[in-house]
Amino acid sequence: MAPSSQPLANKFFRQIGHYSLGNILIMLSGFISLPLLTRIFSKSQYGYLSLIMIVLWMSLTLTKAGLQESAVRFYTEFKLQNRPGGLNVFYSTLLLSSVAISLGVVASLWAVLHLGLKNRLDPALVHTSLLVFVWIFTGSIYMRLVNFLRAAQKTGTVNIFLVLQKYVGLALSVVLLLFVSRRIESFIIGQIAAETILIAALFLILFRDRYPKSTDFSPTFFKECLAFGLPFISLEMSTFLIKSADRFLLQLFMGAEAVAVYSVGSNLCLYLRDLFMFPLAYTITPLFMELWNEKGKEATIQFISTVFHYAVMAALPLVFGFIALSESVVFVLASEKYLDSVPIIPYLLAGSILWGFFPLYSAGIYIHKKTKYLSIFVFISFLFNGALNIILIPRMQLVGAAIATLVTYLFLAIILMAFSHRYLEIRMTFAPMLKMLGAALIMYKAVESLPLDRGIVALIVKPVVGMTIYGGLMIAIDKPLRQRMQQIIRSKPQQSAAHSSDSLGEQRNA
Repeated sequence: MAPSSQPLANKFFRQIGHYSLGNILIMLSGFISLPLLTRIFSKSQYGYLSLIMIVLWMSLTLTKAGLQESAVRFYTEFKLQNRPGGLNVFYSTLLLSSVAISLGVVASLWAVLHLGLKNRLDPALVHTSLLVFVWIFTGSIYMRLVNFLRAAQKTGTVNIFLVLQKYVGLALSVVLLLFVSRRIESFIIGQIAAETILIAALFLILFRDRYPKSTDFSPTFFKECLAFGLPFISLEMSTFLIKSADRFLLQLFMGAEAVAVYSVGSNLCLYLRDLFMFPLAYTITPLFMELWNEKGKEATIQFISTVFHYAVMAALPLVFGFIALSESVVFVLASEKYLDSVPIIPYLLAGSILWGFFPLYSAGIYIHKKTKYLSIFVFISFLFNGALNIILIPRMQLVGAAIATLVTYLFLAIILMAFSHRYLEIRMTFAPMLKMLGAALIMYKAVESLPLDRGIVALIVKPVVGMTIYGGLMIAIDKPLRQRMQQIIRSKPQQSAAHSSDSLGEQRNA
């Protein structure tokens, strides 16, 4: 029996709530780490750390080998014993293959470093790279274990470990930086130690009754996982390259300090994007796949179109509000020496949010298993981004790199929407969106005109004023929102009355 729309909506908002709470805590860890690291490290050190993080992310993409998607796809089949060996084969195959792939990636990077780059790099960077290799391995195993929890839909536990990774790693790294050595190596060692502790805890949770064994490894299942997941490697890698190519080119054209300034602005935009878009991305795909399989095309179109409408409604005030607050945010979190990042934030933030809508405007591609085209389109966009950066950075410096990022994401969004529309039409109501845009602009001008300095007071007062103005305007101009709020208000007294009736019934029975 197909679920009604109300249970689906409840499930959607419940899962959004779970991931949103976790992301708020993760974002707060970023707001804690940013002022600490920008003050502990010099500009050059922070720039090098940003490049190291990019290498780490790209390496983890290779070590995942797309198996994270395979785990989510095949978990239920093994849990229901529809596959021989059950979960023993599932866990053993994916975990042991992850260990082998991770060691292979690390060994390959070590060979490239020692055979091709060792004599060209600073000896200190060579020493640091060895720690980075260890970090790649621990990060890969940690991600695989958390992915098992996600496949089992244990969203609460997933959020706990994602938050713990941030805070335990930050705590250990800061202790080492303050009391041992203010070197990048201290930060990396803290992260490795934190992931090792959490890996041990995850083993106790996941493998209390079963342990991965080589005898349970299934070559057939592993090949099936690779066939399903490998297209996601090029997709993720190209995505990372779009996000990171500008930093390497800035290093080439302008040096490490420019990378540091650019990274501060970029990281702040990514924090905000992840706060809003990560819960949506993790929640929306399983739900629209469930709806597609149980209720068909029209219900799926209606659901995605409605989510898109409200996602735009929520995203616009975030973009314009953050732009209005950007100088205060940079000043408070990263200090005055990074104020040069303020002019690039509007471009980077708009591009980041635009890419955050990817699960919605590419839904047709995912549903109809056309994922190989995602890789092609994203790789083309990466080449386009590289060309734009090479043209714009020498002429416009940091702003040029930021404009290149925005134009690239706009280019990619148009391609994906046009291609996905062939398989699943997402209905976009432009008149209401123009009203939302107008409300966001009014909010922006009102917040920007407040006579407050760029300190903490501004960060407290301006968001409250902005949310009040935008919320009031949206209630006034958006009829579906008004109706939804009226339904919520009317349902609360009914729920309260039902609860009282149940309580009286229980008392009578007692």
